[in-house]
Amino acid sequence: MNGMRMNKMYLLLIVMLAVLILTSGCGGKQPGNEQPGSTPDKNVVIIEKSKFQPATLTIHKGETVTWVNEDQAPHTATGKGFNSGNLAKGGVFKHTFTESGTFDYICTYHPSMKGQVVVK
Repeated sequence: MNGMRMNKMYLLLIVMLAVLILTSGCGGKQPGNEQPGSTPDKNVVIIEKSKFQPATLTIHKGETVTWVNEDQAPHTATGKGFNSGNLAKGGVFKHTFTESGTFDYICTYHPSMKGQVVVK
């Protein structure tokens, strides 16, 4: 009986360590392909309450934008030169902007949802 109890304690300890390792560094928003010296989560657009937040994001040429869907409903981030496809809850899409300009985008499921990336 005592050996069985020890085995259960070791198993519990291993499971707890695995959970700790797997969840360390997770803060809801998922960091993207940061450039050296960039701030994690700097160019993140959160999709919630059927809105892109922020609605307008200004970045520099060569930077990556990460969209994260925190809504229950599926959404897309679709604009000239990029299309996330279906993003279910928790879905993440990243796109690197290699040209300067203003890039308007919408959710194809909900065209009234609009966003904009300004690339300098």
